[in-house]
Amino acid sequence: MKKLFSLLVLLFAAFVFTACGNTEEKETIDFGVLGPFTGSLSQYGEPARKGVELAVEEINAAGGILGKQVVVHAEDDEGDAQKALNAYSKLVDSIDFLIGEITSGTSEVIAAEAQADGLPMLSPSATAAGVTLNRSYVFRVCFLDPDQGVSMANFAAETLKVTKVAVAYDNSDDYSKGVAASFKTQAEAKGLTVVFYDGGVVADAADYKALATKIKNSEAEAVFVPIYAGSVATLSKDVRAAGYTLPLLGADGWDGAATILAGEGEVKGDVTPLNNCYFSNHYAADDENAKAFVAAYQAKYGETPNAFAALGYDAAYLAKAAIEKAGTADKAAVAAAMATVTYSGVTGQFTYNETGNPVKKIIICEYVDGKITFKESK
Repeated sequence: MKKLFSLLVLLFAAFVFTACGNTEEKETIDFGVLGPFTGSLSQYGEPARKGVELAVEEINAAGGILGKQVVVHAEDDEGDAQKALNAYSKLVDSIDFLIGEITSGTSEVIAAEAQADGLPMLSPSATAAGVTLNRSYVFRVCFLDPDQGVSMANFAAETLKVTKVAVAYDNSDDYSKGVAASFKTQAEAKGLTVVFYDGGVVADAADYKALATKIKNSEAEAVFVPIYAGSVATLSKDVRAAGYTLPLLGADGWDGAATILAGEGEVKGDVTPLNNCYFSNHYAADDENAKAFVAAYQAKYGETPNAFAALGYDAAYLAKAAIEKAGTADKAAVAAAMATVTYSGVTGQFTYNETGNPVKKIIICEYVDGKITFKESK
């Protein structure tokens, strides 16, 4: 009987050790990557995934993390909340760290799950303020929506030195609406006159000729339009065709508009409607700090990385920094370490504040004949 009891004790102890210590016993460290790799939002999700995979390739070549190789498990959710939940369910039990989701609305859904499951989550690009709020396991690489509006209003007042601005936005989209509101508030605080504030921009409309006419007939010396790249491509053409040549301003959703205007194949489209356009972004490819990353990305994928690629790249290295600072892949320890990480990467130098948000500068970019160039940082 004593032998049987002793055997049962040993078996129980082995079970407890395996259940509680499996993170340490695993031969790999596993990253989950969740985002829209296909569908209408793939221009954001696919570059982020590529950025993560490039970083992991470099990390593994340099010896991995804590002496272990990193394995990437990528799941496509097409930007759909229910598909994101399904994809998350596939990942959660097999990963140590989640990089994703990419868009703000879907990130909010996944962040609630990650917090409940005690899984460290780092969104490369969800800019909505609420994603990390009261969630000790959830962080982001990007700046927040309100910060973009403030920076662009400061840019309009201090660099462009305009006195009258207009704002057009999509009232049905939280991203567009939130950035527009923060721009308007800061612009007025800087003494600028907002000549109109129009929430009627419809995403992916066939044309924006009515808005273009309104802009041309206004007294606005610059127009702020925080919408996404597909809509920007159409809007910029219509506004320039209407005869408005003054600055158009935007937020990080503008990254990629030139690619859409340029089109595909040997016959390239006209990208000049984006000249004299400025937008807040997470990095510029011609920034000195980004050159090594850009060269590596181009060598691997044969294309120039957008901001989402840079954010994904930095996300992987931030995950590495947190795990190494914790000295373990234990999820609670990694989340605690993440809150105290300092990091210098492609998208800036930053630390984290108490709400899981990075403290770093915002880059202002300019379109010059289709190329995104560094203008200044705010």
